Amino acid sequence: MDKNKKILKKVLAIALSLSMAGPAVGEKTTTGSAIWPFSKGYSQEEVDAAYEKAFNWADEGVELAKGLDDTKEAQWFIKEFQELKINLENDEKRTYDKATKSRKEIKKLLNDVKASINLQEIERRKAEKRKKEEEHQKAEEHKRKLEEQKLQMEKEERERQEAIKNAAVSLEEKLESMLRDAVKKIDSAENIELLNSRAGEIKEKISQIDNLNRVPGVEALIEEFKAEITTVLEEEEIIRQENLKKSLEKAKTGLFELRETLQNLLAELDKEDENYSELDNVFVGIHPELINSIDNLKGVDAIKNELESTISQVKVLLDKQEQKRAEKKIKEEFDRRIEDLRDPEKQAELLAEGKVSLDDIIGGNKKAKNKAKALIKSYRKYNSGGKIVPSKGLLFYGPPGTGKTSLAKAIAAEEGLELFAITPSFVMGDNGERKVLEMFEQAKKAAQISGKPVIFLVDEIDAVAQKRSNTGSDKVLVMLMNEIDKLTPRDNVIILSTTNRREALDAAIIRSGRLDQSVEVGHPNTDDKKEIMNIYLKHLNCANDVNIANMVDKMRGFSGADIKRVVDIAIESAMELENIESFSDITITNADIQTGIATIMDEKTSVY
Repeated sequence: MDKNKKILKKVLAIALSLSMAGPAVGEKTTTGSAIWPFSKGYSQEEVDAAYEKAFNWADEGVELAKGLDDTKEAQWFIKEFQELKINLENDEKRTYDKATKSRKEIKKLLNDVKASINLQEIERRKAEKRKKEEEHQKAEEHKRKLEEQKLQMEKEERERQEAIKNAAVSLEEKLESMLRDAVKKIDSAENIELLNSRAGEIKEKISQIDNLNRVPGVEALIEEFKAEITTVLEEEEIIRQENLKKSLEKAKTGLFELRETLQNLLAELDKEDENYSELDNVFVGIHPELINSIDNLKGVDAIKNELESTISQVKVLLDKQEQKRAEKKIKEEFDRRIEDLRDPEKQAELLAEGKVSLDDIIGGNKKAKNKAKALIKSYRKYNSGGKIVPSKGLLFYGPPGTGKTSLAKAIAAEEGLELFAITPSFVMGDNGERKVLEMFEQAKKAAQISGKPVIFLVDEIDAVAQKRSNTGSDKVLVMLMNEIDKLTPRDNVIILSTTNRREALDAAIIRSGRLDQSVEVGHPNTDDKKEIMNIYLKHLNCANDVNIANMVDKMRGFSGADIKRVVDIAIESAMELENIESFSDITITNADIQTGIATIMDEKTSVY
């Protein structure tokens, strides 16, 4: 590395000395044009570009060097790249040749870095291979140890079973010996029967011993049995104490059940509730050890009262909590319904499911709605045996933003009809006419399968059906007209089309037998605007100062889309001012709607 460094510095020194003999900066050549110094006819831009490329290579080398595991080697490479870059940056007399020589040095150094990285990767792969081999050896060793452990465990299990058997025999012999001695000393048949029954229970416990850990428990039972034998003569006292003990245990069982009830109720209570900590402390304070330590019924009653009181408090809080959750759920459903009614895809689903009507989401344009529905009705009537041949299609025309496309899609959704649509972007370009043909075939096939009409929407038809001028779109227009000509009412394909420029359409497309019906979808009138405003506001909370009639008077020249934007801006304004995000919590004010109107008017003014 030091040798390369010395050679590099020597090359740079020679390059710099040669540069001193070149022409002065800006000196004129024989042609009279200014040439960048020491560049042999290269322009200043070319020289700068050459230097910039050298800088980029140096930066690339630095980044590559950072990936080396050998820190010293990495630092050496980085230092070399940085020195080369600094020498270039400090060169006051730049020439294309100097930049080229420096790039060669940097390129060579860059190749050395890449070679080091490749060697490093090879070593890494070798290390990974060694690691896998070591892991395999460890796995084999682990398997061998497991086998040894298994054999050892089997041996220990045999020894354990033998020890359990010996312990059980010893316990049973001890019990039988105690019982025989007791029977000799007791005359009461009732007490003898009691002792025999108790001994039988202990024998049952002995027969259930399956590990040595249970032996101390059985030994304890035998010791208890020994104590019972000692006190059996004091029968009346024993009976009294037993009755008291039973009553107390029953009462304690009730306490445990109440405590469990409290625990279950607390599990349902929101831990963020301000009363939760205090109530939980009551539960924790009445721990099992405390209940087990009670030795009289009076103590049981005191704890019972405390538990019942706490349970009552928790139930009240749970009722309030459930009420809040129900209110929250109602709000969430309210917000979801508003979002669904504002989402075109959700609107289509709701229309298809019959949950909303066309008038619930599309305001105004009653003539267009009625005419489209009448056309669909005529197809259904014809295909049910009617004699009147329906028109093949209907053209919606009018200015932008009046909802022509939305109206066509909404009508299809409300009527439950499948929709096939072609747009300018879909058919323009290569194979546009083939795409039109394929779409018509798909529509006819779908109608045949379902037995119902389908809607074939030609959106922005003016883009493909303008007056012919021997352009590429003419082929699409011809194919469109041919396919319309071939349609019969039995095909059950109803064509709806939209355009902003009816006057630009080729006369052939709207002649009789093709799209011979049309209806204007224009800007909404005053009544339509009120209807549209009511559609977008009816599920929202509006302040008392909101006067839709006054607002509509200010919306001159507004389309349906503009009115929707007014309400959207009003909602955003209300949410921002009230610092809330839920539709159910906001209140739309007169000022919010005025903000929306002013925004749309400013946008329209800026356009014109």
